[in-house]
Amino acid sequence: MNPHQSGLVFTKEEFALLLDVVKADDLIGIDQSELLPTSESDHVSSVQTGIESLLKRDLMKTDENDGKYIIKPVLIEAIKTIAQPEMIVTGTRHETEGSRFFFWYIVDSTIVEFTKPTEASYRIGSLPDAEALTNRIRFIFLGKEDNKEDQSLSFPRFTLPKDEFLKINSLLNQSKFEAAKTELDKHDIPPELSTSFIEEAKYPDYSGVIAFLRTHESNIVYGRDYALLGGQTQKWLIASPVSDPETLRCEQIDEATFHSALTAGLLQVALHPVGDATS
Repeated sequence: MNPHQSGLVFTKEEFALLLDVVKADDLIGIDQSELLPTSESDHVSSVQTGIESLLKRDLMKTDENDGKYIIKPVLIEAIKTIAQPEMIVTGTRHETEGSRFFFWYIVDSTIVEFTKPTEASYRIGSLPDAEALTNRIRFIFLGKEDNKEDQSLSFPRFTLPKDEFLKINSLLNQSKFEAAKTELDKHDIPPELSTSFIEEAKYPDYSGVIAFLRTHESNIVYGRDYALLGGQTQKWLIASPVSDPETLRCEQIDEATFHSALTAGLLQVALHPVGDATS
């Protein structure tokens, strides 16, 4: 599995078998119900199909001594990481033609990417480290994988109470742009900044959400999320400062500032104690 290649794509039967092998249950981000056979006979048939297919692909072999099936260790490690992660990062990119969903499951230094190329296929790939993960996310949302800037610059920003921003966002979703601008202007935001934000929200190239989640025993115990507005001329990142979770900061970004935000979010969630269920 290589992040710069296509990874490994599995059929429904293959993926269901792999999850069975590691006794996966209560997965986060994957709907296991779609993998469940409708009857016992269907289950037997699905298992046999999965075994035969993995054998043909040399991802499984038969032990010469006892005849047991052996799955490649690197594949088992990847599936175990999906089944019992310490952290999960999710990315959702919404475009006019549809949405794309990405999941990254993390245990120690192992990072496994999961996507569904089609409704009936399941893809997993690997990333070598956290830097590769942030590069991958930046490539998905900004189209650039390498950080060419030496340091982040300061970009225009404004901050609003979370409930006020949600009200404005609701107006934007209803295409009530003048009403949204009126609400923004009530918060003493420089006119050129509020106008820029509204104009980019009218006809965005895309929007997205990135979430960093700390998990413990199949439960999410802490998280940080970021919304992204991909305007035609400016990109905006929207998130709550750690010090003030009841506000939202809206900031124009470039590749370097986006990278800094991703790195900070990943570190904050990774260091959060699992015994604290406060989110």
